[in-house]
Amino acid sequence: MPLTYSNEDYYFAGLFDGEGSVSVLSGCGSEGPRRTRICVRLSMADRRPIEQLKKRFGGGITVSKRKKPYLDMHSWYAYGANAVEALTLFEALSVCKTAQCTLALRAIELTEMTKTRRKGARIGTQLFTEEELHERIALSTQVKALNKAS
Repeated sequence: MPLTYSNEDYYFAGLFDGEGSVSVLSGCGSEGPRRTRICVRLSMADRRPIEQLKKRFGGGITVSKRKKPYLDMHSWYAYGANAVEALTLFEALSVCKTAQCTLALRAIELTEMTKTRRKGARIGTQLFTEEELHERIALSTQVKALNKAS
């Protein structure tokens, strides 16, 4: 990340602090978690900042229709490389959710290590160590606890 940030970067980090969330999603198989996906999400009624987030980081937008007098809710979300880019910025500039960003980035790092091992591995090969498995579970638990507290 750059050592200097734009006003837009600070704005996005502030929005994330107030309206954003990080989820660590684990897909399970018979031998336990096989993959971990990180989702960065930010939701609000005003669509304009949501569109700016998508333009800046990629990802997607969903709209939840609500009955009047409530406004529709617009959500930006990102996975994979888009999530890494956003989380790296938010980790540097966030005031309230730095810990969630750090934990999510570590979970992504573990997932990338597993992907590297998967290349050329035989079917049924253990792709992660016992320590990595426990760390993945701990990271997910810690992010959930931080999300509840904020």
